[in-house]
Amino acid sequence: MRMNWQLRLKNPYFYIVLFMSIFTTIAVYFGINNEELTSWAKVLEVAKEAILNPYLLVTVIMSAASFLIDPTTKGVGDSEEVMQYDRPKGDIQ
Repeated sequence: MRMNWQLRLKNPYFYIVLFMSIFTTIAVYFGINNEELTSWAKVLEVAKEAILNPYLLVTVIMSAASFLIDPTTKGVGDSEEVMQYDRPKGDIQ
């Protein structure tokens, strides 16, 4: 599985999508809505419960990994063209 990690890590959208993938998986599992997460104590409690739950931990990892797959290429790696990029296509220096 060859991926252009340097390119992905430079893209701020990578982190946004990763966070949303993890957050939504946990929120759906626990049935949480935004009114329930009004304090940092509650957020940390939910995070602790998620980390201690083996099923949820595997589900979060699988959810986060699923957005890495490029549907425009065969398999799970990046295309040869993408492997040569040093910045996102169309990005101005």
